[in-house]
Amino acid sequence: MWVGYNAKILKDDSRIQKIEYLTQINNSPTDPAVVKETMRRSLQIASECQKDFFSVTYDLAMAKIALRIQSAEDEFEKLFINFGPFHIMLSFMKAIGKFISGSGLTNILIDSEILASGSISSFLSGKHFNRCRKIHPLLSLALQNLHLERFLQQHDQDLENIKEYLKIFNEQQNDDPQITNENLKKLFNKYEEYKNETLNGRHGKTPQIYLMYTRLVEYYLQLEYSIRIGDFNLFVDTLPKITNVFFSMNHHNYARYMSIYWDKLINIETTHPGLLDDCQKSFMGIRRTIKPFSRIPVDLTLEQTINADAASKASGIVNITNSFSARQKWSITHSLRTSVISKVMEFCNMKSTDDITKDLKKSTINKSTKNLQVLMQLIKQYTNPFGLELSEDHLYNISKGQSVNDEVYNFLSSVEIEGEKQNKNFIAESRVTPDRFDKAITRNKIINFEYKNTQKVKINGKVKEVQMQRDVFGRLLYVSLKNKIDLEKALSYPLAPIPFSLCHTNGTICKTPKSVIINELLEYQTEIVNPPEADIHLVDGFYLLHTLKNLPNRYGNDYNPAFFRKGKKKPFSILKKNENFQEAFIQLLRIKNTELTTSNEVVQIIEEYVCRMYSLKTKNDLNKGRYELFEKGYKSKNDNEKILKQKIVGYDPSSLPPTKQELLQQIKRTVFICNIWCNAHMRCPTEKLPENFGWTIIDGKYEYYWFDGPQSPSFEELSSDLQESDITSEESETDEDDNDVSSEHLSDESDED
Repeated sequence: MWVGYNAKILKDDSRIQKIEYLTQINNSPTDPAVVKETMRRSLQIASECQKDFFSVTYDLAMAKIALRIQSAEDEFEKLFINFGPFHIMLSFMKAIGKFISGSGLTNILIDSEILASGSISSFLSGKHFNRCRKIHPLLSLALQNLHLERFLQQHDQDLENIKEYLKIFNEQQNDDPQITNENLKKLFNKYEEYKNETLNGRHGKTPQIYLMYTRLVEYYLQLEYSIRIGDFNLFVDTLPKITNVFFSMNHHNYARYMSIYWDKLINIETTHPGLLDDCQKSFMGIRRTIKPFSRIPVDLTLEQTINADAASKASGIVNITNSFSARQKWSITHSLRTSVISKVMEFCNMKSTDDITKDLKKSTINKSTKNLQVLMQLIKQYTNPFGLELSEDHLYNISKGQSVNDEVYNFLSSVEIEGEKQNKNFIAESRVTPDRFDKAITRNKIINFEYKNTQKVKINGKVKEVQMQRDVFGRLLYVSLKNKIDLEKALSYPLAPIPFSLCHTNGTICKTPKSVIINELLEYQTEIVNPPEADIHLVDGFYLLHTLKNLPNRYGNDYNPAFFRKGKKKPFSILKKNENFQEAFIQLLRIKNTELTTSNEVVQIIEEYVCRMYSLKTKNDLNKGRYELFEKGYKSKNDNEKILKQKIVGYDPSSLPPTKQELLQQIKRTVFICNIWCNAHMRCPTEKLPENFGWTIIDGKYEYYWFDGPQSPSFEELSSDLQESDITSEESETDEDDNDVSSEHLSDESDED
């Protein structure tokens, strides 16, 4: 979103740069001899270009070797060693992921369908750059909008004139947009003061931490912005802020070398006179298209050009030959071949000349706006971190609505401050004692939202962390390939302490927006007629509860989980088309608790309804349906082979329906809740006990009771069933063989006759 906006308002008069491939070196890039050879080639290119000094960019692994070579040999003093900004961004994304891990933001991203459940790890670890660079700014923008809403609630402002001005301002096309409205300027100044107060904790712990996350995302945006426009000063100003976070989040390799890199950058005019101008023009970022605001880091350009081209099946060389000489010829001639192809495409009018960025396409704008609105709506539905009803003395996980320990707040709120202290101490110690630079840096204890959320047990005298794994089914498949077990029977058990079809990995229940079903029901109302007089007055009790102080934010909120990624539209559509399903839900209220079993006729009809929700071929057996979907994910492509894939890949069990026992408890909770709703006008809405309807009491609190019976079968049970079936099949085969033998004897006798 922000890239498209800046591309629209900014001008870029810099030259478009060409990418040329050098002759390959047939050795590991981290080999010191290879790094030294690249430095020599850089000096040769500088000489050919008649440059006194030259900038060369490496990733961290090669850059630290290059720095050592440069400090030992004077011939390389003319080179300025740059660290690849793309790899710096990747490491910083991982640091941001540590900051928000366990905060509940990922659960909201999953429920909004912006992030897939299987992509949580790559998102938090920063391994998938494109995913991170899109989602972090979007999530940050949603939180900033909610913070702005809080500011406007607490400050009475005449916004009508400002809204009118902004409407006209957005309609105008201006190469250099400037805010001229004095009221809007004053509002901006007030909000900036309010924002600083929030970051300092004056408005509560929860708003402070979640707004700090938006500031970390802002550091990333500033770094990328400085590269895209070639702003050297902004780059130098942002780098130490990122380095502070590296120190506090234990990214010690980057923390160590970013401190020395920043020192070299601020002294570049002294050590390499005249090189700063070249850095701003070309070395900070590569511009390959005519689109404005399109520069990208040098190391990212490497990934998108020679690394991508060499690995491409269409134009690459690595899939064709292992000959080193052939690869050298390919690298030398590739730029010439691509230039010829580009000219031919342009001559044939097959090359697009549109300079509008993808972010400015109407479809992309609509999609981004929709995602932003969904995110804001879901955050409000869970726990709005900027809600005025929140206690200022506690830090909350916004998906659970539970407060965390003070030590979590103390660590997160001091991430930048403590990181800055460590950064300054490291620089001071390294200047006094140069050997300090290579020595180990003391690791910090990461006390984020996930701290103490994992159990630790001792196994063989060693402490090991027990974490919930979504890919239990992939592990089950691996066991089935090594041992003969009945997978279909295994999948009739929950296999996990919580049903992933109803919950997230941290135990929080899945939810869907309430407004969806209201919009569906409004379609049945053809005309709205106001009554002549009011006989009943309704009081919004939920709103009144939120006016009370020190009341838990989660009180009275969603108490029955939704089916993961099934929403409300599809289930409601199936329900309204089938009268049997409608009648079954009506009959639920008339059934006694003792009659609610998996063999009950009404329960079986609802089981069929859930099978329809998951589009199963098996229409009335959820346990078989689970195996059907599991087999679909792992079945061999050869239909003739009734075997599962040998290659183990991750499989997300949240895509499978619940077991029969898990569904039964879900039905019981539904019965209990509906009884209260139907009898809400009575003094005592229900005499039913929650512990008989899908809940249990643990430590004086109601917790979900997910299923009856064991979580998983024993290995002997699974293998014995298959052994019995094998014996039966062998006996039948033996009987058939005996029949064949007897028939052969009869035929022989008949022949003799």
